[in-house]
Amino acid sequence: MPLTLISHFYNEEFLLPYWLRHHVPMFDHGVLIDYASTDNSVAIIRELAPNWEVRPSHNQWFSAREVDAEVMHVEAMFAGWKIALNTTEFLLCHDLPLYVRWMEKYRTDVRGIWSWDVTLVDRLEERDDPVTQAPLHFQKRWGYFDNGGEHSRILHHEKDGQYHVGRHHSNIVSKIIDDGLFTVWLGWSPMRYITERKLQIKTKIPQTDKDARMGHQHALTADEMEHRYLDRAGKAYDLWERHPNYREMIEYLANRNGLTAHGRG
Repeated sequence: MPLTLISHFYNEEFLLPYWLRHHVPMFDHGVLIDYASTDNSVAIIRELAPNWEVRPSHNQWFSAREVDAEVMHVEAMFAGWKIALNTTEFLLCHDLPLYVRWMEKYRTDVRGIWSWDVTLVDRLEERDDPVTQAPLHFQKRWGYFDNGGEHSRILHHEKDGQYHVGRHHSNIVSKIIDDGLFTVWLGWSPMRYITERKLQIKTKIPQTDKDARMGHQHALTADEMEHRYLDRAGKAYDLWERHPNYREMIEYLANRNGLTAHGRG
């Protein structure tokens, strides 16, 4: 069955080159929903993913329920395996097409698979460091893994994801984490570039969501964001050292692409 990646974006010209170079080789098709970007995001997609679709969103705002509804509407148009990721999320797998073919042959009962989610966090002394064009998950190794799978995503082959608000839970299958898949979330890294992105997103959150405490992580002031970053930095650790299966995945992908993973430890 084919593999389709779905995402939505607004002014993501910094992250999109990393995100597209990583995901385009993994998927048969992609659908990217544009929330009226005013930067070079669409041009970057046309250059790096010329065969993928860019669709204007039907929504004016990043309303949590409306975003999820639009994602599921798009999912229902495509057969096969699907996953919906944000531009800050990178799916890692040794060989995704082989992985799903194995599931289709040997685990026909599997309707959906939850990824092991990793949050990247800059150490205080690294927060202002520049980055290169190499994959960001090869350059950064500090962060944490929440045992509850707070930021995991589901790869599935149902009509749509049957998501709860935020798409981190689904009615398809209970959340049992599979370490054959990782979702790396650039929650707090690289801070030199992510801070501005976080601050601009809040302009697209409707007041109704803010009142309902939905998407509140996108509505922080600069001071609130700094406080939250310091809290996350305080609980971060060397992921490569503590999680050998994650380090093995990073090293395998780096070697396969003729690159070197050199994140600081």
